[in-house]
Amino acid sequence: PPHMPALWYVDLSNTAIGNATIASLPRCLQTLALQNCPSVTPAAQLDHLVNLTTLHSSGTDLAPSTLTACRARGCYAPADGILRGHGSNKVLSLAALPDGAFASGDAGGTVRLWAACDHSGDRAYHAVGDGLVGHGGEVRALVALHDGRHLAAGVCRTRGSVVVWDVRAVPPIRTTSIVCDRGVTALGQLAGHHLAVGCDDGSIHVVDTTAGMVTGAIMAGHTAGVTALVVLHDGSTLASGSVDRTVRLWDVSAHVCIATLVGHTEVVAALAVTNDGRLASASHDDSVRLWDTATGTCAGVLPSTFQVIALTALSDGTLVGGAQFFDSIDVRRIAGWQDFSRLDGHTCPVTALVALPGNRLASASGDGTVRLWQLPRLR
Repeated sequence: PPHMPALWYVDLSNTAIGNATIASLPRCLQTLALQNCPSVTPAAQLDHLVNLTTLHSSGTDLAPSTLTACRARGCYAPADGILRGHGSNKVLSLAALPDGAFASGDAGGTVRLWAACDHSGDRAYHAVGDGLVGHGGEVRALVALHDGRHLAAGVCRTRGSVVVWDVRAVPPIRTTSIVCDRGVTALGQLAGHHLAVGCDDGSIHVVDTTAGMVTGAIMAGHTAGVTALVVLHDGSTLASGSVDRTVRLWDVSAHVCIATLVGHTEVVAALAVTNDGRLASASHDDSVRLWDTATGTCAGVLPSTFQVIALTALSDGTLVGGAQFFDSIDVRRIAGWQDFSRLDGHTCPVTALVALPGNRLASASGDGTVRLWQLPRLR
């Protein structure tokens, strides 16, 4: 389309266009959507698009140097790579590890470890080893333990389990497996070597990862499966979300519910703690609620345009939510809930999100991929 001097926006996503089409785009172009174009190769050049301000290219194999050059010209180009090591298995969980590494778990029972290639210059990630296998069920939850070398995987099947790995060992070794009566759907890191374990029957157990056993402490109250667990900034309060549409706060030492937060009208799918200490809960009712946990009251309702099923909070006051139906990720400032950015590329719902160093984000999806994103810093 070189004869279109007024063309400023083009969406070529999910098409068979190749490098020749990219080369033919006019200099006036400002926004280019280029997600999941398998015929575009790293040889494609964007240097002629001098007016480009926004580039969405997740799933398209542009060279890292091309993305770097676009960003150097002031272009917003969030796509930062795609990891395909899970094959056709849905990726269900993510957890950040020390030194910028992270882990991803899938429906086939495999956990993969990913490390940053800082020496490569393009800050790409590579797979570490062949994956942690033998879980015997879906890995619905992952959490890195406080010691920096152990990773816990929550396995969901008829009788679930918590499997702990030493990921600093070469190769990583399984240190313990703790059998639970019900499928494990959520994990939360408590003090020391203890974990809170949310199950599909609504119960929350405490396990001792060093002793390799369930301690016997049960936090009961939810009437349906637990979907999310997060420890508040005080370190002594646990928040849980559930299919029963409620959020509960628990005194971890006494194992008692101290507040039930109501207001959501559908499943509470995800929880996060904001940088100012508030609790955020995402629901299938197309909203994210902020809670004052000291009073147990709702501090604000943040309307969304989709069912949010994954949520994470960044240190700069940003909430990131993953969509159930639109397969996209919304990046929003909490204050005013302004729409800051939308990240597209996944072809199935986004199931998990995790913040990475350097203002980067990893997202997991039912499409079997983990996608990496470079987010701009808020001013």
